[in-house]
Order: sequence, then C-alpha cells, then structure tokens
Amino acid sequence: MPHTTLIPSTAQPVADYKMAALCESGRLLFLPAIAPVNTEGAVVSPGDVRAQTRFIFSALREHLAESGGSLADLVKLTTWLVSMDDFPTSRQVRDEFISGPAPPATLLEIPALFHPGQRIQIEAVALID
Repeated sequence: MPHTTLIPSTAQPVADYKMAALCESGRLLFLPAIAPVNTEGAVVSPGDVRAQTRFIFSALREHLAESGGSLADLVKLTTWLVSMDDFPTSRQVRDEFISGPAPPATLLEIPALFHPGQRIQIEAVALID
C-alpha cells in the first residue's frame, strides 16, 4: 500500500487506528456508504450490529478485490452508528477483518439510518497501487 502513516504530536488516536495517511502514489477508490442490505433490498439481521458489521466488511473486501485491492489498501473509514453502545462490537468485528492498526477513521452517532433495523453504515476510501 503506497502511503505513509503520520501521527501528529498534537493528537493521539483514542482507539487503534492511524491518525493520518499520506498518499504517495496509486489510484484512489471511493466506496460509498455500504449498508447491511442484501441484493433483494432487505436489511441483513435487523438490529444485530455484529452481523451487520460483518456483512459490510465482507462487502468492502469484495469491492476492493474487484478493483484489484484488499482491505490493507484502506486509507479512510467513516462509520455511522445509531447507538454508540454498538461501537465496541463493531470495532471487534472490524478488527477481525483488518490486521494491525485500522486506517484513519471517523465515527458518528446519528438518530437513524435509511432502513429500519439498520444499526451501522460504513464508507471507505482505498489507495490501490
């Protein structure tokens, strides 16, 4: 992955993720927010953030592979949760898919997502060499 991790002295991560990634070369791939929704348009495992997070990271892995990349190429994640209480579970699942420090990340709690029963949604940016 052609990028350098930067850790500014004025800011330290509050979790296991990189503070910044300097892209040096490669192709950027922007993945829109992925919802835990199957090909029929139904929410996967309504209310179950663990299953939904696993579905999303599996989808991310597939999208990246189709573009010639992998989860190791992620340089930015944005996660929306309907409850911060779901963060520990979603992080645990994320760590099953991403070895080492996760890419720079933003985590937001919002009152609702598009589909009833949806607990999480994740957007990603990858740098593919």
